[in-house]
Amino acid sequence: MWPRRIMIERLQILHYKRMLLGSNLLPYTPTYHALLDDLLALSLSGYSEVRKKAQGTLFRSLKKFKGAVNEYLPKVISILGDSSSPSHAVTGAVYLLSGASFLRRYTSRWNHLSSFLKNICMSYVHLKPTVQTRLQTLYQTFALGYYTLPLDFEAPSVNFLEKRPYLQLAHVILPNQAEMEQALISTAKQNQWRANKLAQTFAALLEIQNSNPNLHWRYQVFLGSSFLLLVRPGGHPVPAGVQQFFLAGLASVLPQLRQIAVKGITNILTMRKIPAQRYFLPASAYEATRLPPSFFGNPMVPQFSAETYSSTLFVDKNHFGWNCPPAHPFAVLGGGSMTSSSQQQSRDDQASSSRRSAVDLESHNKMFQTIMSEGYLKQVISQIHNDKRSQTSGGSFSASLAHMWKYLFSEYQSSIAPPLQVLVTELLSSTVIASSEEKAYHSVASEIIAGMVRGSRHWDFAQLRNMWAWVTPTLQNALNVCSVDTAADWALAIHYIVADFDPRRYTPLLDLLLASPLDISATSAQQAKRIRIAQPMLLELSWRGARSISLRTIELLQPYFAHPYKVVRDKISSQIGHCFRSMYEPPRNAKQLPDVSPGHAVHHVYEPVLVQIISYLDSVLTSPPFVTPAAVVTTPANDTNVGVVSGGAAAVVGSSPMMISTPSSSSTLSHFQHTMTNMLATQFKTGSAETVLPYCGPLLPRLIALADHPDPDMARDAKTTLGCLVNSTIAASSVPGLVNLFIDVLQSESWHTRLTSMPFLQAFLSRNIFQMTLQEEQALIARLVILLSDPQVEVRQLAGTSLASMLTFIDEADTIQLRAQFTKMANTPLPKTNKDSPPALLEQYRVSLLQRHGGVLGLCSVLLSCPYDVPSYLPGLIERLAPHVHDPIPIRTSVKAAFLDFWRTHQDQWETVHKDKFTQQQLDLMNEMLVSPSYFDEWHCMHR
Repeated sequence: MWPRRIMIERLQILHYKRMLLGSNLLPYTPTYHALLDDLLALSLSGYSEVRKKAQGTLFRSLKKFKGAVNEYLPKVISILGDSSSPSHAVTGAVYLLSGASFLRRYTSRWNHLSSFLKNICMSYVHLKPTVQTRLQTLYQTFALGYYTLPLDFEAPSVNFLEKRPYLQLAHVILPNQAEMEQALISTAKQNQWRANKLAQTFAALLEIQNSNPNLHWRYQVFLGSSFLLLVRPGGHPVPAGVQQFFLAGLASVLPQLRQIAVKGITNILTMRKIPAQRYFLPASAYEATRLPPSFFGNPMVPQFSAETYSSTLFVDKNHFGWNCPPAHPFAVLGGGSMTSSSQQQSRDDQASSSRRSAVDLESHNKMFQTIMSEGYLKQVISQIHNDKRSQTSGGSFSASLAHMWKYLFSEYQSSIAPPLQVLVTELLSSTVIASSEEKAYHSVASEIIAGMVRGSRHWDFAQLRNMWAWVTPTLQNALNVCSVDTAADWALAIHYIVADFDPRRYTPLLDLLLASPLDISATSAQQAKRIRIAQPMLLELSWRGARSISLRTIELLQPYFAHPYKVVRDKISSQIGHCFRSMYEPPRNAKQLPDVSPGHAVHHVYEPVLVQIISYLDSVLTSPPFVTPAAVVTTPANDTNVGVVSGGAAAVVGSSPMMISTPSSSSTLSHFQHTMTNMLATQFKTGSAETVLPYCGPLLPRLIALADHPDPDMARDAKTTLGCLVNSTIAASSVPGLVNLFIDVLQSESWHTRLTSMPFLQAFLSRNIFQMTLQEEQALIARLVILLSDPQVEVRQLAGTSLASMLTFIDEADTIQLRAQFTKMANTPLPKTNKDSPPALLEQYRVSLLQRHGGVLGLCSVLLSCPYDVPSYLPGLIERLAPHVHDPIPIRTSVKAAFLDFWRTHQDQWETVHKDKFTQQQLDLMNEMLVSPSYFDEWHCMHR
């Protein structure tokens, strides 16, 4: 591939050379030069139509002369900063500079870039509003084009062949060592020239700022954006004036300038960041970063000392997934300590010095003095607060601001912590009137606290201990007093803290979030707020501690499973669902399929908790008053065929038993049922049912009974769980138990239960019928045949549909006996009755009608089990079924519906394949069945 690519690149270079030297280029004579001058003058004309025509002609003409664009571009750029330029000339220059021919030049070449930035920032001399608007549009166009270009100021220090192995082929001609050294020297000179140009650009822009203290805000934004574009990590040293500009912009009253200043300060501090020494660990080392199950019921804070903390390896990054620990994790020492190896230490010192040299230390110290100056931080926070308060919703948590505070705390460590701690305390203790103002206070405080915790990664142990001594009570007070609106900001702040962070770094936060129970005296929204704030922590912990935290979370929330408020129950069920998700134990081998049988899907330490909750849910769902004993069939708790593991009333994890109390009243029971059904539905809807799926077998009849619950929410959750359950991939060992459960449910005394179960039975069969044995199929068919004569017509019709779906997978020989049985049932005679008939005769008529309708439905099931072909027995079956179209309702309705379905599935190939298999008499019967009934047909049925 590489030789072909090199050849294509050479051909492209030759093509460009021919274009430059070929017939398309004209000799650049003085006559052409004069013509181009005239075109430029017309392009700046005061008449818009003239400018439009001239600019198009000028762009096409410049392409005909080599170097013409580079000659005329500085002339056009200089018009922007010339105070004597008329407004129409500035307008023409703006349109010219927006063209692709000029845009490519001043966004990619430093000689034009410096001039453009200087002149557009000096364009404040033009006061016409329309001109200023066009200049702003031009700057936005420039910024978009500039971002696509890399800036490289470092001279190459390695052999470029090491990065280009395709050039090491035998037939590729390479330069010798002297030529390569000369090329490196040339590249170094070019990079130095670029660095000088960048320094000149910084100096020119700072001169504009210093010479115009009252510069219009729009051009201050131009200056700030230009500084922001030029400040790149690993680039040229940032002058002290640029740093002071960003610091002044951070306290400015202009929101646009503050946004630029936040990014600028973050970029400058990023340039000073020293990467800590990484230690690559074996795959088994990630176990050390997990929170062990022994934390369940015990204090979460590890007892670090100054020595143990600095020697502890922390694994912060986690980009692999919920249950997927990294294959090759890398760690850093607590406090950012480096290795003691002299070789590695020297390398780190070199990296430190090169990184620190990017920013002048003297200007950096001046930056620190400005930040710590009296009233500066207070003014910055005041402006940020006012900005958030002016928003309609009171503002929200800003990750960019939290990122800036993070780098400030990381760079200056605890030096800036005391004044900010005082300001945060004042924000949280302020008396507010409007909800938007309260949200702004808490939003600013959450950003500072989140940045402080994240920035403390490289603090020493003493600073870290003092930080948590202040953060813990402050955060506790904030979470207690925050409103429902501000809870979202704190939830985002906690997510920012714990994302990609070793959980051992913030164990005080875990203790704080898992220590306080819900306040029953508070409103429903306030109680739901408490659960919502803690949820990001559980989601981000994933494989590193979610299982241990899940045990404490379940222990904390289990007294509130029957909470009276629905919004709180929804939050609890969602939280418990995440806890169950963390208990899943996936296979570590990519080629190993997951074993979804009980005892293998869940980590062995946490399985007793899950078994206890599922078993208790099984007993609660069968309790009155909503589910009567007649509506369900009790299933033994130790039925191993459906994956139920027997357990007691308490599940013991470590040394702490977890008890679940039984609801005492009917309303409490209803609330408990709602919580648990919603929890199961959430598990299936979020695709995290691997944990509970092997244990949901005994819940099948309970959920079917709840599908017709008077509470619409509970009925919806039960149907959702049932639908996902029967459509899931079920282990072969669990299929027999589920088949027996379906058979038991189909024997229920409640016709609603029988009716509700059959749609889910059809879905179950479509996914798992190939895992059923012949005996199981025969048992299920026998139960469906009995339901064909059910007293309830809806049950009979659904039983016929379910039977048709089963017969689709049955061999033709196995249906012979069924067809004979259905024919016999369909030929059951109906006694003649009238309104004066005795009750015994009416009862005989009712039984005969049920028997006859069941036989017809059975024949219809056989007919519909062949949707795309016509077996040899099917024409005769149609001939036997056709006369029943004159039977009473609902028999004739079922026959007509069956014929219509048969025609719908066979009409595509009727003329070419299926029609020849029928006799003329059978075809006439088919036509009669498909023709709409007439008045005489109805009269014949009524007097038959």
